Amino acid sequence: KSGVNGGYYLSRPLNEITLFDVYGVMNNVTDINLCLMDEQQCPFASTGVCKVHQELNRIQAVIHEELKSKPLSELA
Repeated sequence: KSGVNGGYYLSRPLNEITLFDVYGVMNNVTDINLCLMDEQQCPFASTGVCKVHQELNRIQAVIHEELKSKPLSELA
């Protein structure tokens, strides 16, 4: 949550907040490419034709998994 004089304060314990949470708040989006945000932006996403989209989607899943596996308590 936003702090009174700027910055942030935590509304949950460090072990319940992950790097994924922090990244999402700081960047307001967790997708690594626009085509992964909305399949309407990638005409090949639903057909499986675009190998780049498939690979970016795989990489994004790995990144999300890694970010979600790291609680802030391990970093503080």
